[in-house]
Amino acid sequence: MMKIAGITNSQPQALSKDPIRHDLHDAAADRKPGKTVDADRFKDDGINLKTASAGYALRKLKTVDSVMNSAAKSIRTADEAMKNIGARIAQMKSSLSEIMKQYPPFPPGSEERVAILKSFSALRHQIDRLSFPPEDSGAQRILSASGNDEHPLQKVNLGFTLMEINVHRLPIDPGPDGLDIPDLPADATDEQISNTLDLLNGAQTILDRKRDLLTQDANRITQMQ
Repeated sequence: MMKIAGITNSQPQALSKDPIRHDLHDAAADRKPGKTVDADRFKDDGINLKTASAGYALRKLKTVDSVMNSAAKSIRTADEAMKNIGARIAQMKSSLSEIMKQYPPFPPGSEERVAILKSFSALRHQIDRLSFPPEDSGAQRILSASGNDEHPLQKVNLGFTLMEINVHRLPIDPGPDGLDIPDLPADATDEQISNTLDLLNGAQTILDRKRDLLTQDANRITQMQ
């Protein structure tokens, strides 16, 4: 969702920051009563004003394009992290199911059971790392667990307006504010493992829902371009 918020500034010096308004201000000063206006100079000023206007608009368009591309890149990075985390969840479910599908299950303390539970913990740590892409600060903000449900991913000042690209905040870490995947000790009981399998199913549902929201954000940005 793009939000346009007006920006007002009553300070006279702000005119000098905007080439279009600066030229208009000079032209208006030339038209004060009692002051002779050179027609040829005014014609030249008009040409210069058009040139300045075109250059100003092109610079702003390039800025908007750069911001849009940056936002799209961050969303792609976040989506890739979600996809990789989904693969880890599938592996975790498969490994825990291997313990429970045995009859009788691998007994507590057995070599096979301990190895599977250690593998489960390693996968959980991988999810924790994947939930914070180090190479993309925008993706980090999307996947952060702190803040409001929606937040501005990018902002750009267009002169008299401020454009904000808002996206959902979608934490996917294994903690309770994210996917809520508990860690299991090497001596986890059958009941703990069974409960964790249920939580993994819930984590996959949460991840799918958040990925759908991210897709909605991506579609909004595509429509804005």
